[in-house]
Amino acid sequence: MQDRAAFELDELDRAVVHALQIHPRAPWTLVGEVLGVNSVTVARRWQRLREAGLAWVTAYPRLSDARFVVTAVVEVDTEPGRAEDVAGILAREPAVANIKLTAGGRDLVLSVQTTGLTELARLTTRLFRSTPGVRASRTNVSTGLPAEGSRWRLRSLDGVQCARLEAAIPPAVVPTPAAEARWDDLDAQLLGLLSQDGRMSLRDLSAAADTSITTVRRRVQSLLAARLSLRCDLARPLSGWPLSAV
Repeated sequence: MQDRAAFELDELDRAVVHALQIHPRAPWTLVGEVLGVNSVTVARRWQRLREAGLAWVTAYPRLSDARFVVTAVVEVDTEPGRAEDVAGILAREPAVANIKLTAGGRDLVLSVQTTGLTELARLTTRLFRSTPGVRASRTNVSTGLPAEGSRWRLRSLDGVQCARLEAAIPPAVVPTPAAEARWDDLDAQLLGLLSQDGRMSLRDLSAAADTSITTVRRRVQSLLAARLSLRCDLARPLSGWPLSAV
C-alpha cells in the first residue's frame, strides 16, 4: 500500500471518485463519457486508488426496517498504544461497517450491523472478549438515521455531469416487510462479496458464489433496487475534510 501522506489526487482522480459516489456501479464507458476521457483511463485511475487503499466501494443493508437490520454505534476503550492494532483486528469482522480512531472519551468508534439484537449481543461479546488490547466497550443501538454516509460528495463534477450519472441509476423501490425478510444464503453471500468490493463484476460474483451469471445478475439487481446501499469512500486525509466530530 502506498504512503497516503505522499499520495496526491489530481482533478481526474477526484472526478472519478465523485462519479462513483453518485453511481457506485456505473459502467466505465459511462464514467468516461461524463468525464470526457477514455473509459480505460478512468478504470486504471480507479484501480490505482483502490490498490493503494485510498478509495473503495462497499455495500450494506438499508436501514428501512429495524426488525431486519439493527445498527449500533460501539465505543471501544483500548489499552495504551493498542488502538490501531485493535482496529486492524476488528476491521476483519464483516458486521463492522466502519471504524474511526478518535481523540476524546473513547479510542475507537465502530458502526456495526446485525440482523437482530440477539445477534448484536452475541457478536459484541465474542469480539471484545477475544480481541487482545480491548479494555472496555459501550454499545449504543441506533433508533433513527436522519442521514447516512453514502450521501456525502466531493465537489468535482458540475450539475450536468451529476445529472447524467443520476439518470443512469436504476430506480430504488421500497420492499414489503415480507420481501425484506426473505434473505437466503445467496443474498447473504452476495452481500458479503459486495461489502468487500461493491464494484465486483458479475462474472467474479458468479464464480465466488458458484452460481450462474444470470442468477447473480437478477439477485444483484433486486438487492440494489430494494435492500442494499452502495457507498464510495475516499481516505479522509485526501477528501478535503480531514477532521470529523462524533
